[in-house]
Amino acid sequence: MNAEWLDYQRRQDQEHLRLLNLFHRIYAGIVTLFSCFGLLYIAFGVTVLSGNMPEGKNSPGDERFMGFIMTFFGSGFVVVALAYAILNWIASNRYVERRGKTFLIVVAAINCLNAPVGLLLGVFSLVVLMRPTVAELFDPQSVVPTQSDEPPEAVTDV
Repeated sequence: MNAEWLDYQRRQDQEHLRLLNLFHRIYAGIVTLFSCFGLLYIAFGVTVLSGNMPEGKNSPGDERFMGFIMTFFGSGFVVVALAYAILNWIASNRYVERRGKTFLIVVAAINCLNAPVGLLLGVFSLVVLMRPTVAELFDPQSVVPTQSDEPPEAVTDV
C-alpha cells in the first residue's frame, strides 16, 4: 500500500510541477502585458518635455519637471515589471529542469506580494515545493522517508 501511495504521490508531483511551469509562463506574459502601461507614462512625459502640450497657468519649469517625473516613473515601472516577468519566465524553466529549488522558493515569495494572481501562484508554488517528494525530484540524493512495517532495532549499550 505504501509503495502505491508513493508512486501516486510522485505522479501528482510531476503533474503539479508541470502545471506550475505553465502558470508561471502565463503569469510572465500577463506581467509583460501590464508593463506596457508604463509606456503610456513615458509617452506622456516625453510629450510634456518636448513642449507639444498647450501652455498652462503654471510656469514652464513646473511642466518640464512633471515631464521628467512622468518619464522617470514610467521607465522605472517598465524596468521593474519586465524584470519581474523575466524572473517568472526563468522560474518556469527551472520547473522543467528540476533545479534551483531555492530560487523557485524566492520567486514564489516575491509572487505572494502581488495580489490576487501572484498571491495564488506563490502560495501554490510554496505548497508544492515544500513536499518531501518534490525535494526528491530536485535533489535525487535526498531520500524520502518511508514507513517500514518492521519495528525499529533495539539499541543496546555495551
